[in-house]
Amino acid sequence: MVLKFPKSRSDWEFDLVGLLAILGESIVSEIVQPLTASRTVFLPRLMPAPHALIRPSRRKALPTTSSRGIGVYSPINIQSVPYFAGLIHQFDLLEPYEFREYHVTFSPLGSQSDHDVEKPVATVQTIAPLKLITIGSFLWTAGVLAWAIVLGDGPAVISIVLVSLASSFHSAASFWKVAPLKFSPSAAVTPGDFIFATHEGAFIVVKCTGEVLRALYTSEARCDYVIGGTAYLTLISMGTLLLMMGIVMMSNCSWDMQVILGASYLVLNGLYMLYALTPAVNNRDLHWDLSMFDIKCTTTLLTSSYTRCLWEAIRATRETQWAFKGQFIPDEEAWREWTEKAGIEARDPNSRWDPEAARDRLMIMRRRGGRGTQAMPILPDDP
Repeated sequence: MVLKFPKSRSDWEFDLVGLLAILGESIVSEIVQPLTASRTVFLPRLMPAPHALIRPSRRKALPTTSSRGIGVYSPINIQSVPYFAGLIHQFDLLEPYEFREYHVTFSPLGSQSDHDVEKPVATVQTIAPLKLITIGSFLWTAGVLAWAIVLGDGPAVISIVLVSLASSFHSAASFWKVAPLKFSPSAAVTPGDFIFATHEGAFIVVKCTGEVLRALYTSEARCDYVIGGTAYLTLISMGTLLLMMGIVMMSNCSWDMQVILGASYLVLNGLYMLYALTPAVNNRDLHWDLSMFDIKCTTTLLTSSYTRCLWEAIRATRETQWAFKGQFIPDEEAWREWTEKAGIEARDPNSRWDPEAARDRLMIMRRRGGRGTQAMPILPDDP
């Protein structure tokens, strides 16, 4: 059987080019928060699935990352990590049983005031990838519009203007800023060290002050929308109407303009997809400005088991009670004996203690009817 293809240009049909204008909703939804945090979103431009910016109710706070956290010296216990702390520590990129240690302090820029400060913990970088994509798509849209005028393609001119304005209206309705947070960088220094543990058995030790802990790790990152409720509904209604009319006009464009518009949407979808699939480290370093904080990852270690990873966290903090407070190990006599030994060894910088061997010895004692009547509880990595 011989495959047949259109033989001439006029045989090719691009009537579905309007469909490309509304595809990519899942991609745009993934990046809607960083995308709409910059004033460049007001620029009229071709944009895939601008309706993805519309939400039944706007998000009042930035999304959080699921992870258990416990204070080393404080009773704070959290089940989710605020947005910007999640970007810093990249929980999604952690390997099972990976250990990391961070030192987070206020930078000279963030601690230059002797009084209480009220400012957002993060802002958008002056030069950010999504800003460049938005400005580039605006310039490209202007060029495509000029070419449509040169060709005398009325439906193309009208459709480009309508869908570009729809993108601006939807973006303006969702434009937001990080809500300012009041804190005191020069307050008396109190320890705020914190431990995070993932479901895969990785541990992160964060050494910081109490003010850093409150500003970055326990305070919700809230969205401060510029457009109010009534104006928001008005903009999304107008934008949706313009988008529908623009899609209808786009289906009546000339063959040349349908090819150009179709290719434009394919490229833009590809760019947004590339950004959405970029690891969180790029989102942190290239999009958000966290210069208020001095963030240093001092230790990165891939261990072989949960017990060894837990031991590294204990050695970094030189404390053990947080392991029971966070329910990272069972609150049993045998494990209390293990943590007591671990706490002693953690204070010895030259210690070569083997946490797994110690655990196995205690396990054998429990099974042979040593102290206590119950067998020693088994950790996730135990055989």
